[in-house]
Amino acid sequence: MILEKLLEEQNKLSAEEIIKAAFEVFSPDIIATSSFGVSSGVLIDLIYKAGLPIKIVYINTGFLFKETIEYIDVIKKKYSEMEFIELLPAIDRTNFLTQYGKDIMKHNSDICCQVNKVEPLNKFLIENKIKGWLTGLRREQTEFRKTLQRISLTNAGIYKINPILDWTSKEVYYYMKNNEIPFHPLYSKGYTSIGCEPCTDLPTNDERSGRWKNSSKKECGIHTKI
Repeated sequence: MILEKLLEEQNKLSAEEIIKAAFEVFSPDIIATSSFGVSSGVLIDLIYKAGLPIKIVYINTGFLFKETIEYIDVIKKKYSEMEFIELLPAIDRTNFLTQYGKDIMKHNSDICCQVNKVEPLNKFLIENKIKGWLTGLRREQTEFRKTLQRISLTNAGIYKINPILDWTSKEVYYYMKNNEIPFHPLYSKGYTSIGCEPCTDLPTNDERSGRWKNSSKKECGIHTKI
Protein backbone atom coordinates (compact mmCIF):
# COMPACT_ATOMS: atom_id res chain seq x y z
CA MET A 1 0.00 0.00 0.00
CA ILE A 2 1.28 3.48 -0.83
CA LEU A 3 1.10 6.37 1.64
CA GLU A 4 -1.60 8.26 -0.27
CA LYS A 5 -3.90 5.24 -0.22
CA LEU A 6 -3.26 4.64 3.48
CA LEU A 7 -4.20 8.24 4.30
CA GLU A 8 -7.31 7.99 2.15
CA GLU A 9 -8.50 4.72 3.70
CA GLN A 10 -7.34 5.25 7.29
CA ASN A 11 -10.86 5.43 8.74
CA LYS A 12 -12.02 2.30 6.93
CA LEU A 13 -9.33 0.04 8.38
CA SER A 14 -9.47 -1.98 11.59
CA ALA A 15 -6.74 -1.57 14.19
CA GLU A 16 -4.99 -4.68 12.87
CA GLU A 17 -5.28 -3.55 9.26
CA ILE A 18 -3.93 -0.07 9.90
CA ILE A 19 -0.91 -1.49 11.76
CA LYS A 20 -0.11 -3.84 8.88
CA ALA A 21 -0.63 -1.10 6.28
CA ALA A 22 1.54 1.36 8.22
CA PHE A 23 4.31 -1.23 8.46
CA GLU A 24 4.09 -1.80 4.72
CA VAL A 25 4.42 1.93 4.05
CA PHE A 26 7.04 2.95 6.62
CA SER A 27 9.13 -0.17 7.31
CA PRO A 28 11.86 -0.37 8.44
CA ASP A 29 11.60 3.19 9.81
CA ILE A 30 8.62 2.55 12.07
CA ILE A 31 8.36 2.11 15.84
CA ALA A 32 5.66 1.96 18.50
CA THR A 33 5.85 3.78 21.81
CA SER A 34 4.43 2.53 25.08
CA SER A 35 3.88 4.21 28.44
CA PHE A 36 3.23 0.81 30.03
CA GLY A 37 0.10 2.29 31.50
CA VAL A 38 -3.36 0.77 31.90
CA SER A 39 -4.10 0.12 28.21
CA SER A 40 -0.56 -0.28 26.88
CA GLY A 41 -0.84 -4.03 26.45
CA VAL A 42 -3.38 -3.68 23.64
CA LEU A 43 -1.09 -2.07 21.06
CA ILE A 44 1.77 -4.41 21.93
CA ASP A 45 -0.51 -7.43 21.57
CA LEU A 46 -1.90 -6.23 18.23
CA ILE A 47 1.61 -5.79 16.85
CA TYR A 48 2.67 -9.17 18.20
CA LYS A 49 -0.31 -10.96 16.67
CA ALA A 50 0.39 -9.25 13.34
CA GLY A 51 3.83 -10.87 13.42
CA LEU A 52 5.59 -7.62 12.58
CA PRO A 53 9.13 -6.72 13.74
CA ILE A 54 8.12 -3.33 15.11
CA LYS A 55 10.25 -2.19 18.04
CA ILE A 56 8.48 -1.08 21.22
CA VAL A 57 10.11 2.08 22.57
CA TYR A 58 9.51 3.32 26.11
CA ILE A 59 10.97 6.02 28.34
CA ASN A 60 12.21 5.24 31.82
CA THR A 61 12.10 8.73 33.29
CA GLY A 62 13.55 7.64 36.62
CA PHE A 63 10.26 8.57 38.27
CA LEU A 64 8.09 5.59 37.32
CA PHE A 65 6.14 3.63 39.92
CA LYS A 66 7.94 0.50 41.06
CA GLU A 67 4.78 -1.31 39.94
CA THR A 68 5.33 0.05 36.43
CA ILE A 69 8.91 -1.24 36.37
CA GLU A 70 7.61 -4.64 37.47
CA TYR A 71 4.87 -4.48 34.83
CA ILE A 72 7.41 -3.74 32.10
CA ASP A 73 9.25 -6.92 33.05
CA VAL A 74 6.01 -8.93 32.97
CA ILE A 75 5.11 -7.67 29.49
CA LYS A 76 8.65 -8.20 28.21
CA LYS A 77 8.53 -11.82 29.33
CA LYS A 78 5.11 -12.41 27.79
CA TYR A 79 6.23 -10.93 24.48
CA SER A 80 9.82 -12.12 24.63
CA GLU A 81 10.06 -12.41 20.84
CA MET A 82 9.55 -8.67 20.48
CA GLU A 83 12.28 -6.03 20.78
CA PHE A 84 11.89 -3.43 23.51
CA ILE A 85 14.05 -0.29 23.60
CA GLU A 86 14.42 1.65 26.83
CA LEU A 87 15.19 5.36 26.57
CA LEU A 88 16.74 7.30 29.44
CA PRO A 89 16.97 11.06 30.06
CA ALA A 90 20.32 12.76 29.52
CA ILE A 91 20.68 13.23 33.29
CA ASP A 92 19.61 10.74 35.93
CA ARG A 93 17.06 11.32 38.68
CA THR A 94 19.54 12.39 41.36
CA ASN A 95 21.30 14.95 39.17
CA PHE A 96 18.01 16.19 37.77
CA LEU A 97 16.60 16.91 41.25
CA THR A 98 19.88 18.54 42.30
CA GLN A 99 19.82 20.80 39.25
CA TYR A 100 16.11 21.68 39.19
CA GLY A 101 15.04 21.18 42.81
CA LYS A 102 13.14 18.41 44.56
CA ASP A 103 9.79 20.16 44.10
CA ILE A 104 10.18 20.88 40.39
CA MET A 105 7.15 18.68 39.59
CA LYS A 106 4.94 20.92 41.72
CA HIS A 107 6.40 24.22 40.49
CA ASN A 108 6.99 23.46 36.82
CA SER A 109 6.00 20.01 35.66
CA ASP A 110 6.44 21.12 32.03
CA ILE A 111 10.21 21.37 32.50
CA CYS A 112 10.26 17.95 34.15
CA CYS A 113 8.33 16.39 31.26
CA GLN A 114 10.45 18.18 28.68
CA VAL A 115 13.76 16.97 30.09
CA ASN A 116 12.70 13.47 31.09
CA LYS A 117 10.22 12.54 28.36
CA VAL A 118 10.11 14.81 25.34
CA GLU A 119 13.85 15.27 24.80
CA PRO A 120 14.84 11.57 25.06
CA LEU A 121 12.12 10.50 22.62
CA ASN A 122 12.71 13.36 20.20
CA LYS A 123 16.43 12.54 20.14
CA PHE A 124 15.69 8.88 19.39
CA LEU A 125 13.24 9.70 16.61
CA ILE A 126 15.69 12.07 14.92
CA GLU A 127 18.78 9.87 15.26
CA ASN A 128 16.94 6.83 13.89
CA LYS A 129 15.17 8.77 11.13
CA ILE A 130 11.80 7.38 12.13
CA LYS A 131 9.02 7.95 9.58
CA GLY A 132 6.11 6.07 11.19
CA TRP A 133 5.17 6.18 14.87
CA LEU A 134 2.46 3.91 16.33
CA THR A 135 0.78 4.98 19.57
CA GLY A 136 -2.02 3.80 21.83
CA LEU A 137 -3.77 7.17 22.07
CA ARG A 138 -7.56 7.12 22.37
CA ARG A 139 -10.07 9.91 21.76
CA GLU A 140 -11.94 9.08 24.94
CA GLN A 141 -9.00 10.07 27.12
CA THR A 142 -8.81 13.89 26.77
CA GLU A 143 -10.32 16.84 24.93
CA PHE A 144 -7.08 17.19 22.96
CA ARG A 145 -7.16 13.57 21.88
CA LYS A 146 -10.74 13.92 20.66
CA THR A 147 -9.37 16.17 17.91
CA LEU A 148 -6.82 13.65 16.63
CA GLN A 149 -6.95 11.70 13.39
CA ARG A 150 -5.93 8.07 13.08
CA ILE A 151 -2.96 9.16 10.98
CA SER A 152 -1.42 12.63 11.01
CA LEU A 153 1.87 14.34 10.23
CA THR A 154 3.67 15.71 13.30
CA ASN A 155 5.68 18.92 13.48
CA ALA A 156 8.81 16.76 13.22
CA GLY A 157 7.65 15.33 9.88
CA ILE A 158 6.77 11.91 11.29
CA TYR A 159 3.50 10.16 10.54
CA LYS A 160 1.80 9.27 13.80
CA ILE A 161 -0.56 6.32 13.62
CA ASN A 162 -3.23 5.77 16.29
CA PRO A 163 -4.76 2.31 15.60
CA ILE A 164 -7.04 2.22 18.67
CA LEU A 165 -8.00 5.89 18.63
CA ASP A 166 -11.74 5.12 18.63
CA TRP A 167 -11.66 2.33 21.20
CA THR A 168 -13.47 2.88 24.48
CA SER A 169 -12.07 1.95 27.88
CA LYS A 170 -14.59 -0.92 27.96
CA GLU A 171 -13.29 -2.25 24.63
CA VAL A 172 -9.73 -2.01 25.93
CA TYR A 173 -10.66 -3.87 29.11
CA TYR A 174 -12.36 -6.75 27.31
CA TYR A 175 -9.64 -7.02 24.69
CA MET A 176 -7.03 -7.37 27.42
CA LYS A 177 -9.17 -9.80 29.41
CA ASN A 178 -10.13 -11.96 26.43
CA ASN A 179 -6.56 -12.08 25.14
CA GLU A 180 -5.08 -12.76 28.58
CA ILE A 181 -2.94 -9.63 28.63
CA PRO A 182 -1.73 -8.82 32.16
CA PHE A 183 -3.17 -5.64 33.66
CA HIS A 184 -0.99 -3.02 35.29
CA PRO A 185 -0.90 -3.83 39.04
CA LEU A 186 -2.20 -0.35 39.94
CA TYR A 187 -5.32 -0.81 37.80
CA SER A 188 -6.88 -2.99 40.50
CA LYS A 189 -6.25 -0.18 42.98
CA GLY A 190 -8.35 2.28 40.97
CA TYR A 191 -5.76 3.98 38.76
CA THR A 192 -7.08 4.56 35.25
CA SER A 193 -4.12 6.47 33.82
CA ILE A 194 -0.58 5.91 35.02
CA GLY A 195 2.48 8.06 34.38
CA CYS A 196 5.32 9.14 36.63
CA GLU A 197 4.69 8.58 40.33
CA PRO A 198 5.03 12.22 41.52
CA CYS A 199 2.38 13.39 39.05
CA THR A 200 -0.11 10.49 39.15
CA ASP A 201 -2.98 10.07 41.60
CA LEU A 202 -6.32 8.29 41.70
CA PRO A 203 -8.86 9.79 39.28
CA THR A 204 -11.68 12.03 40.47
CA ASN A 205 -13.86 11.91 37.34
CA ASP A 206 -12.58 11.23 33.82
CA GLU A 207 -9.94 8.65 32.92
CA ARG A 208 -6.94 10.99 33.08
CA SER A 209 -8.11 13.22 35.94
CA GLY A 210 -5.50 11.69 38.23
CA ARG A 211 -2.66 13.02 36.10
CA TRP A 212 -1.15 16.37 37.19
CA LYS A 213 -3.99 16.68 39.69
CA ASN A 214 -5.24 20.18 40.54
CA SER A 215 -3.93 21.55 37.25
CA SER A 216 -5.33 21.90 33.74
CA LYS A 217 -2.47 19.88 32.29
CA LYS A 218 -3.44 16.63 30.56
CA GLU A 219 -0.48 15.97 28.24
CA CYS A 220 3.22 15.56 29.01
CA GLY A 221 4.26 17.09 25.69
CA ILE A 222 5.26 13.97 23.75
CA HIS A 223 2.07 14.12 21.71
CA THR A 224 1.84 17.90 21.48
CA LYS A 225 5.44 19.04 20.93
CA ILE A 226 7.00 16.36 18.72
